[in-house]
Amino acid sequence: MFLEANMIKPRWGLLIVIWFILFFIFAMLQAVSPLLSVIIEELKITYWMGGFLYIAPLAAIVGFSYPLGLFADKIGVEKAITFGMLIAILFGFLRGYSTGFLSLLFTTLLYGTGLTFCFVSLAKFVKKYFPFYLLTIATGVYTSAIPTGSGIGISLTLPLAQIFGLHWRSVFWLWGSIAVPVLLIWMILVLRKQANATVIATPGSISSNNSIGKQPLFSGLQRNLKIVLIAGALFFLLNLFFYAATGWLPAYLAENGWEPEFAAVAASTVPLLEIPAILISPLISFGRKKIVMASGYLGIALSILVIVLFPATAWPACFTLGLSLGTIFPLILSIPAEIPHIGENVAKASGILLSTGYLGPLAGIPLLGLFRDIYGEFIPGFVLLICLAVVAALLTFKLPEFIGKERA
Repeated sequence: MFLEANMIKPRWGLLIVIWFILFFIFAMLQAVSPLLSVIIEELKITYWMGGFLYIAPLAAIVGFSYPLGLFADKIGVEKAITFGMLIAILFGFLRGYSTGFLSLLFTTLLYGTGLTFCFVSLAKFVKKYFPFYLLTIATGVYTSAIPTGSGIGISLTLPLAQIFGLHWRSVFWLWGSIAVPVLLIWMILVLRKQANATVIATPGSISSNNSIGKQPLFSGLQRNLKIVLIAGALFFLLNLFFYAATGWLPAYLAENGWEPEFAAVAASTVPLLEIPAILISPLISFGRKKIVMASGYLGIALSILVIVLFPATAWPACFTLGLSLGTIFPLILSIPAEIPHIGENVAKASGILLSTGYLGPLAGIPLLGLFRDIYGEFIPGFVLLICLAVVAALLTFKLPEFIGKERA
């Protein structure tokens, strides 16, 4: 009990810093959304190209999650998160020096590589430092940083640019600069932890001497690979809905008479309303994940339908959309850590989940932009999203009952 008490403060302290790491990384990502119209006009590119530019970091997640998961399992989550944030900050900053579409796309992809290195390591971090009964709760804590950073990135980017008279390039420099202190704090805490050896894996978490961790990749996944693929398909659709809302909703509302600033603020309520749902859903979902997740997907379908039918009064639908998205998010991300006998292969399983999941926005967001180019409006693409949300609600019932119950 004394050892357990000594580990509480260090692990929660590291989790809090991880929260801020994710906050700034996703604020840097979502800063592109309210600037898309300006970037498209200045670089003279199509909406399809603008949509791909917005979700380019997700291409890095799709392409590099699995190999970076392998690397993270080898070097340790602390080093992986450190390297990942360093890369994300550096190339997030260098986006401001882009001279055209290709150079902006290149730096954005490298920024996404750093984001991936951090993101793919988090399931293993939670597995390493927290007992089983806290896995979903700890996942919910760090996951809440994603919509928080996304909402702040969307809502504050234009005001910051207007207040300080910043060009869109200067906005990238600003976000990159203010993220540096968080990286330094993380490095100090990790070095202190390694020096004092005060944080040790808890009962129910990974042990460095655990023979399970020495088994090959599919030793803990082969019987349960179907679970990861179903979760990946659900994450595929969830990310498509989330990035459609944060990426194209401001443009859609502006086309329906909203002032651009108010349209961006309305879209930012989607990730911000995710926060309470992300924190609450792990507490109410134990033993009933499928019902909670299916309800969330149906909530997404209804919210998008209201936005399509009543764009002038979309605020309430933005609220319910954010709550529905947030209900599902941590429940999916905690699945790799809940797979029985996964050992030290959690980052690899997480890599499979993330690679599959982020194919959704990677393919879907440019497709919605293409629909906009072809039909001259976003409604056909939004109707497609409604149908896919209903399909996702049905797919959740393919998940096995033991997820969230079985002890690893």
